[in-house]
Amino acid sequence: MTDETAVDPQQIERRAYMAYHRDGLWDIFLGLIFIIYGIMIQVDQAAYMAIWFVILLPAIVKYKKSFTQKRLGYARFSEKREQKEKKNRVALTILLSFTLALGIIAFYAFTGDAGWQRWLRSLRLLPFGGVVTLIVAALGLLYGMYRLVLYAGIILAVFLAGHLFNADPAACFLLPGAVFLVVGLILMIRFMKKYPRSKETSPYDAR
Repeated sequence: MTDETAVDPQQIERRAYMAYHRDGLWDIFLGLIFIIYGIMIQVDQAAYMAIWFVILLPAIVKYKKSFTQKRLGYARFSEKREQKEKKNRVALTILLSFTLALGIIAFYAFTGDAGWQRWLRSLRLLPFGGVVTLIVAALGLLYGMYRLVLYAGIILAVFLAGHLFNADPAACFLLPGAVFLVVGLILMIRFMKKYPRSKETSPYDAR
């Protein structure tokens, strides 16, 4: 007979990994980026958005280590999981490099008068929305945060609607940003209630 109470290490590891990404911090980060960008568009300072990204990203990464690990403890994952994380980082680097290339192309689209540049400008924020959709969906698939795939769908839908109805560009950022921020705060509150105390070791140690 098999022991029905036997512990499946892979299942425990998966639960630990998923719990680590359910603190809502990345949702809050995404929401803040969208909201700040929408505000920057409103005050005609969108060119300085990169500064906010550089400020917020390291802050979220640093806070996540103290906030999340303080409640979950340090989870020591298996070598297989670690190898997968390394592959994810490589894929993410490739994705960001591709995004940078698209950003450079978009920049030149607004500095010339060639036919393709005029055509790209006529699309307004639609190309930007497509790139952001790609990034968010890829992150969700790579790291198993499938709610980000839903976020990507929301982003694409909002930018498509904004393009079709000639909406205020700022609204295309403020609307989804508010949704992501609210969801992130709800996830954070639930996470804090579920994991209220500090632990020296993770209850999900998969080794």
